[in-house]
Amino acid sequence: MAFAHTDHAVILDPRDPAQAHLAKMAFKNAKSLTFHSSTFDVPALHAAGLMSMDDVSKVWDTLIWARLAGPGEHGGNGLEACAVR
Repeated sequence: MAFAHTDHAVILDPRDPAQAHLAKMAFKNAKSLTFHSSTFDVPALHAAGLMSMDDVSKVWDTLIWARLAGPGEHGGNGLEACAVR
């Protein structure tokens, strides 16, 4: 997780109950949640009980913006390709 307006990021291990709780609280308290290709991460986070449906409604997916900025039939809008561009 990275946080707006700061140069800090954290990696949490949801197998640890204390860290899972921190992840839940971060999702709950965030005004918005930004993912690249959210269809990969968000269902798993919800199924694991880390994100509620209220949290899911706060998701912004940068893959949509990447596809609008660089449309093409052959993809090229993965996170790595976008970072290179």
